[in-house]
Amino acid sequence: PAVGQYAVGASTMLAACGSTVAINFCFAPYLHTLERIPVRQCSASEVEETPEEVADRAAQQYLVKAVWRNFLLLKQETVFDPAIDITEYKGIRPFCNFVAKDVPMFIHPEILLDDKLRAQLLGEEAAKRYSMPNKENRNDDEDELW
Repeated sequence: PAVGQYAVGASTMLAACGSTVAINFCFAPYLHTLERIPVRQCSASEVEETPEEVADRAAQQYLVKAVWRNFLLLKQETVFDPAIDITEYKGIRPFCNFVAKDVPMFIHPEILLDDKLRAQLLGEEAAKRYSMPNKENRNDDEDELW
């Protein structure tokens, strides 16, 4: 019954590979860390700016580096500007809530402490729904990313 053994072996391999691909599809966008990367500002401006433009530029002084692992446990990174590189995710992945530079990503909104960044990544509705308690009302054992 060599044919039967080959059939069982092929079925086992198909199931193993299929489940690995399914797990990778679901959990690949899961972010492990987010880092702020300061953006260097030029000391002299050649273009005349209004006070509103100066305030907007001053408020956006960092990029974000997102780090995750692929199914071979290799480290993957994407550096993006949260003000311009974020789009809403519209797909079928169960663990994905935003897209940065065409890369689907997932982050737990309740552990992202920066309300402004949470609003940029996940939208205003999620920022309001998961607003963080102030420091006086928080426990020391809470996980946080920012």
